[in-house]
Amino acid sequence: MNNRNIITKILTIVCLIFVQIAVFAQERKISGIVTDNNGEPVIGASIMIQNKTGIGTITDIDGKYSIEVSDSDIIEASCLGFRTIAEKVGKRTVIDIVLEVDNNILDDVVVIGYGTAKRANLAGAVSTTDKKTFQSRPSATPTNALQGVLPGVVVNRSSGNGSRPGDEAQIVVRDISSVNGGSPLVLIDGAEGNINSLNPNDIESVSVLKDAQASIYGNRASNGVILITTKSAEEGKVRIDFNAYYAVKTPTNIMQKVSLLEFAEMDREACADGSDSPVYSEAELDLIRQDSDIVKSGSEGYLGYTRHYKNHDWMKSLLRKGSNLQNYSLNVYGGTKKFKYYISGFYQSENSPLRYGHDDSRRFSLRVKNDIQIFKTLAFHSNISYSENNRDFSTASGSALAWAMRQSPWAPLRTPSGKFFSWQGYGNPAQDLEEGGNTIYNNATTTMNFSLDWEIVKGLKLTGQAILRKQINDDFVNKQKYINYNWDDSINRYNTDKNWAQKAFSKGWYKNYNVFAEYQNVFADKHDFKVMVGGQHEEFSNDMFSALRYDFTGDNFNLALGGTKNQEAKQSTSAETMRSAYGRISYVYDSRYILEINARYDGTSRFAKGHRWGLFTGYSAAWRLSEEHFMKDLDIFDQFKIRASWGQMGNAQGNIGKYDYIPVINIDYNYPYPFNKTEVTQKATSNMVSLARTWEKLEVTNIGLDIAVLDNRLNFNADYFYKRNRNMLIQVEYPSTLGGVAPATNNGELKVNGWEIALSWRDSHKDFHYSISANISDARNKVTDLGGFNGLRSGLIGHIEGYPTNTYFGYKTLGIITNEETLNQYKTLKGVPDNIRIGDMMYADIDGDGAITPTGDMSRGFQGDLVALGDSNPHYNFGLSFNFEWKGIDLSIFFQGTGQRSLVLDGEPLVPFLPDWHYPMKDFYHNTWSVDRPDAKYPILTHDDDRNNWNYRTSDNLIVNAAYIRLKNLQVGYTLPSRWTDRIRVSRLRIYFSGNDLFEIHNMPFNYDPEMNGSYGCYPFMRYFSFGLNLNF
Repeated sequence: MNNRNIITKILTIVCLIFVQIAVFAQERKISGIVTDNNGEPVIGASIMIQNKTGIGTITDIDGKYSIEVSDSDIIEASCLGFRTIAEKVGKRTVIDIVLEVDNNILDDVVVIGYGTAKRANLAGAVSTTDKKTFQSRPSATPTNALQGVLPGVVVNRSSGNGSRPGDEAQIVVRDISSVNGGSPLVLIDGAEGNINSLNPNDIESVSVLKDAQASIYGNRASNGVILITTKSAEEGKVRIDFNAYYAVKTPTNIMQKVSLLEFAEMDREACADGSDSPVYSEAELDLIRQDSDIVKSGSEGYLGYTRHYKNHDWMKSLLRKGSNLQNYSLNVYGGTKKFKYYISGFYQSENSPLRYGHDDSRRFSLRVKNDIQIFKTLAFHSNISYSENNRDFSTASGSALAWAMRQSPWAPLRTPSGKFFSWQGYGNPAQDLEEGGNTIYNNATTTMNFSLDWEIVKGLKLTGQAILRKQINDDFVNKQKYINYNWDDSINRYNTDKNWAQKAFSKGWYKNYNVFAEYQNVFADKHDFKVMVGGQHEEFSNDMFSALRYDFTGDNFNLALGGTKNQEAKQSTSAETMRSAYGRISYVYDSRYILEINARYDGTSRFAKGHRWGLFTGYSAAWRLSEEHFMKDLDIFDQFKIRASWGQMGNAQGNIGKYDYIPVINIDYNYPYPFNKTEVTQKATSNMVSLARTWEKLEVTNIGLDIAVLDNRLNFNADYFYKRNRNMLIQVEYPSTLGGVAPATNNGELKVNGWEIALSWRDSHKDFHYSISANISDARNKVTDLGGFNGLRSGLIGHIEGYPTNTYFGYKTLGIITNEETLNQYKTLKGVPDNIRIGDMMYADIDGDGAITPTGDMSRGFQGDLVALGDSNPHYNFGLSFNFEWKGIDLSIFFQGTGQRSLVLDGEPLVPFLPDWHYPMKDFYHNTWSVDRPDAKYPILTHDDDRNNWNYRTSDNLIVNAAYIRLKNLQVGYTLPSRWTDRIRVSRLRIYFSGNDLFEIHNMPFNYDPEMNGSYGCYPFMRYFSFGLNLNF
């Protein structure tokens, strides 16, 4: 996004602000600030006039309010968690109110599907958090701020996600629900969307539906439902909130290779068995120790190239110590009883720690909300938002760090003349970043969300909603040809045989038309009855076009200037429709017995006729024992509630395609073949289909307990759940004579069971307020049926029958061979390499067949020697937070972590000198077996590929527990006293320091970050040091 576009959008926001100010600036009202005992603003406090029904307002994010009154009026201030305070108006024009803490939270209102419910009356498993989570933890995305906050909600940042500018972490609710994947349904004010496109300061609350409560969303709910409510327009004079922070990011847990001296010593040790010749002689080690600038060539060179003795740390050369993240947010809101408005603008800029090339991300959003009271019983609501996500980076950004890890520790960055140096078949990652091309991703989303509320009679409301979302992706990628230079500036090679450029454009529409009616009434003061019914129609469509050309003659990559030979063009169109009828009945008797039934009847175009519709129901019940007389007499429990639920949800996401039931023609360009005396690259293929396939249906059972004691200061929540997907779509293995890949059918089964615990304490003493909260959860899945498919092999297997997903299979080690007798005896086993030596690894013959084999001879009853070593799914996920407030000073500390996660650091970084041109990780130095190191963890060094492959098979010697605890956030803030800020007509000014991912405790080798997935070359995780302010007018 260029500067001109940014300036245009900022001016648009400013114009909107001044229009709203001009309309309402002349209204005369009393105003004030509502604070707690600590001087902190109370947000969302209700300000009402006694004996005047319906006349009132609420405080804003800074605790401010304004309201029209007369001298004889009495205003009442109330807020959840505080005692109600009354004040006579008199002649005063400013009335500041201090509320005292009341720990009763049972009347808190929680957002659920198509409505709200009092927390006390919830019968399902619903986790919630509010705006404080996002305001107190400055993060690149809202998703990162949720990590560790809610039990059962896991934010996965593996593979570097969440650290590279623009990347987004994944959210998983209560583990997976299908091997076909899928993600939680995210609804923003009822409209499907991406949480990371939001301005964090727009978020009012987040509710996560995890059990039968989610059944109201039917086919979309199997992976959980996340309901996000944004801040709403409020009555009162115009108010302005400005929030900004500047963060310095520093890389952490950067993987380490051996230094040049360590490499030379290890190389000489590995060559001792005659498997290769050393790169450096013993005499040359002194030159390396001196970090000599001597360079030898010709006959004294190395493999026909120059020989160097100066150590070079490639990661230090490519990574800066710091980069930055900037975030600015402006909110304007106010209005009258008839018309209220909320306008927000957001801009975020982030760059990467790369010294060469660039990797930048820009986010921009604008939201305008209006509430119009047309008549006393009729209200119109509009919610229009626009968001952009722009990525601009060197095309090599995704692979440069991986190639830096492969570089020789002696290879310099540049030649003496300043050109980028390369040797043999190596490229130079710094040069690739600078000269290898550029990539631009532009994503723009416009969402229009309109609704109409009609109160037909008291207690009966009809709501109609129309949602339109347009998403445009405009991407451009080019790869540029350049020269790799030798030390003497002669040409080594070209990085590619030709340059190329590709342009891709896609446009997607989402349309949602929804109507529902809700009736609520309380009969005889004991029977609280609520019923809701509705219908919904949804449409999805997408058009994509891309074109690619080669052989550009200059650095102008306009597609019109590319060559016409082998050019490619692709186009695709897709559409999908869903229709639904849904309803809910809830009944609460005397605040003690709670019953709720949800149902949804869904139809989708993804399946063949006759298999498109599915009914999904959910049943929840709860018993509030604390409201029984025999419990009240004990005077112990403020809340003691037992919950139980059972529900069904559907899945048609992940690998389930839109047209899998239709034989479609796929046109591809990847396989050239002769045709009519020439060679063509286009080919057309079709797919096998199943007309009988239908919804995956997930059954969820949940049992929960909620306890509150000591005047609601101590709260305890616990849940146990069991999920079962009994008709999972899988590809059953058929004989090869079928002649193609079998279509997925409903023949699989997956089970998940788990638990969640949350504990919190909050209290205050005069001006000192504090709270402590903790949560921990775990979930274990098991694939119980894959239609007979096994696929057992060594390594990580995504899904295999009878085991959890992402399970490692490997060998059980017996230790390292340390003498000739053991060596000779072990070599009698079949499958052992003939050239195995002392110092090599021994594996157990588990099935006793006299051979080391993965699967064995099943006809003879031998199962093979592979065993399950653990799964890479995170277990025992936890969060621990401390919050303190005292006289304008606030301090929050938040820890997050995982108790168990099995990981094998496999692939290139694992095996030293396999292949020879990959250099060992630092942890191998002096940690491999030798006569002088008999207790070393790893086998003897060698250049023999067969023995290296044997020694570093996936085994219990290589698996590690990637458990960790991380100081996720530390924040210290200070709110200036109002007697200071009033002088400059500022209602509140808070400054703060916030640090994210400040330190961690873990046991990972090779300096890996414990959240990584075991491969290397990813962006390192970053530590954030932020300085910010919250300014309210």
